[in-house]
Amino acid sequence: MLGAVSAPPPPEKPLRVMPWWLALLGLLVAVLLGWLVLDRLLAEADRAAQPDTRATLRVDAIRTGLTVVAGTGGGLALLLAARRQWINERGQRH
Repeated sequence: MLGAVSAPPPPEKPLRVMPWWLALLGLLVAVLLGWLVLDRLLAEADRAAQPDTRATLRVDAIRTGLTVVAGTGGGLALLLAARRQWINERGQRH
């Protein structure tokens, strides 16, 4: 229909501040996940049959555990940056 008037868009919810404990919870999840991965990999490295490969496996386990923490923290940082961008775009529309 050419002469039809469209309905106004629904009102948007007000902007809310993210609680500080949510960022802390994300940090704790990243550290806990890294700790669990590190514990599991170190246990597997200690079960290695040859002592000369045990040290190499332990170093690789530590490296992998730290990589998990860094990757999880990076993912959380990306989520926070995306949320900040979304808030800024909503603020500009008002």
